Amino acid sequence: MHRANFWRQGLVPYLLILLMCSVGAEAQSQQATEGILVLEGGTLISPERRDPLADSVIVVRGNRIQTVGKRGAVQYPANAHVLKLDGKYVIPGLIDSHLHLQGWDLELIIANGITSALEHAGNFWILAVRDGIAKGKMRGPRLYASNICGTPICGRLHGGPLGYEGFGFQDMWGNGIIYDGIEIEDLEEVRAMDAGRSEAVLRTPEQARELVRRLIRNGSQGIKVHHNLSRDVLKVIVEEAHRAGIPVVGHRLDARENAEFGMDFIEHTSPVAIATITDREKFRQLREGKILDPHYLMDPAAFPDLIQKLVKSKVYFNPTLSGGWRAANGRQKEYAKEVREYFSQPGLQYVPPELVQKYFNDFEMLDRLSPDEARILEEGYKKVQQFLREFVKAGGKLLAGVDSANTGVPGLGIHQEMELMVDAGISPMDALKSATINEAELMRKEKDLGTVEAGKLADLVVLGGDPLAQISNTRKVETVIMDGKTIDISFHPDYKIPIPNPALIREGLLPSIPVRLGLNASIPNEAVEGSGDREIELTGKFLPSAKVLFNQAEIRSTFINPRRLKATIPSRLLQVGTYPIQVTSPMFRGGTDKSNVIYFIVKYR
Repeated sequence: MHRANFWRQGLVPYLLILLMCSVGAEAQSQQATEGILVLEGGTLISPERRDPLADSVIVVRGNRIQTVGKRGAVQYPANAHVLKLDGKYVIPGLIDSHLHLQGWDLELIIANGITSALEHAGNFWILAVRDGIAKGKMRGPRLYASNICGTPICGRLHGGPLGYEGFGFQDMWGNGIIYDGIEIEDLEEVRAMDAGRSEAVLRTPEQARELVRRLIRNGSQGIKVHHNLSRDVLKVIVEEAHRAGIPVVGHRLDARENAEFGMDFIEHTSPVAIATITDREKFRQLREGKILDPHYLMDPAAFPDLIQKLVKSKVYFNPTLSGGWRAANGRQKEYAKEVREYFSQPGLQYVPPELVQKYFNDFEMLDRLSPDEARILEEGYKKVQQFLREFVKAGGKLLAGVDSANTGVPGLGIHQEMELMVDAGISPMDALKSATINEAELMRKEKDLGTVEAGKLADLVVLGGDPLAQISNTRKVETVIMDGKTIDISFHPDYKIPIPNPALIREGLLPSIPVRLGLNASIPNEAVEGSGDREIELTGKFLPSAKVLFNQAEIRSTFINPRRLKATIPSRLLQVGTYPIQVTSPMFRGGTDKSNVIYFIVKYR
């Protein structure tokens, strides 16, 4: 071959290879810097740091934090995307370990800086939502789920139909607050209302072992239990869950048993109250139903022993102050105004008033109590605050999970919860830990979540104010970063969850059963024509603002308590026939909420 042809034919492919390599290297370099985000100049406040880091630089590569340091001491690519945060504050993504997702609330949760959450009643709808968020198809927090079973709706693990056997107080959501007119004779009906909400009734250790193993195989990342499981059954549940490296959360009547059996979590404050009552006569009266709330009976002298047991057993405490204590936490009027403004935002008008009205129901309860009842409730809350202070001082760890869908306001509740902890005497940093690193530890995710450190998932929240100077500044969420990506935190008036919740009717996201109002019976349920005005008592689920309609006409009524109404049907309406009775109540945005219908019969004379 001619030398010139050799070089011509050999050199050209070689140069092409070099060119391709060069182009490839440049492409790789561009690709490497495309996923780099730098947060520059903000003050970093993270639980693992003794002091805030002013003028910080946080380098994020992909979905992980690569470097954390001081501006000027950290190098990063010149073409990285840089967020200038001078005058701002950076904290870890918040975590809610007590979530009951509804579907319409996803925007509210992520907009408040909550980037991860533990759902307490897992099902295949939750799994579909979890996967949709993980794949970037939906906006919402990173979800971990408890009790994932094979039915559309799963609940807690129960031991039988009477969750409160042996105690007089109504403990529907765990706090034992039953005032506002509910009487002793109403307790069985209220218990029955809560009975049957669970999917699984476990009576033997063998049943418990089999079910928990199935839940774990289904991908459960926690196990939720309720009060009335037998000791043998609870022991097996905890063993199986811990063998799989997941926490056991939920209810127990006595907090000492949380420590004894190795549960990871005290839910609400009544278990602590029960465990610290030393007056045996008062305790007996409580069990007999002669005392309707345990908290004012707490004996501070019993706090140290219980706290020592809980701290030694590494039991986390989720007090749900913003929800279960919204009637007496000292900020009820302030929070009522805040919640009203929260749900009145133009971007949240897609949320039906029927679904959010329940968050207003108890704010004015103190105003409806007798002076003695109000005093007892307030005294109980002060003792709860004292217990929280001593618990944290001794090394105990609080959780800011808000029990959304039941009492805590989705999203906003996490900030109210931290604020109420500070009101109780907890430091702002310990309050912040309750919504970050403590939550991550509970869920066994502290290697990935809870602090801002190299190697962890890039979940970050940028605030417009210093949360250590004023814990309420955690509300000033300006930017949310999850998995290294900046998230849209605006509200959208036309929002619809792409995967609807099967527990809700799709049209208008209305619930399949009344949320605030419900009618069970009319006593009596009949009258004779011409017999004069007829007084009736209605049982069901009511609010003080409730009005009674008889055949669509409003009749005079009196609110007795949340389970009873009295009404008078005037004689002029008592013509022979069958007539509908319905209860209505005004909603905070206007309009009217309505109960189901029951019927009243008027017989011939």
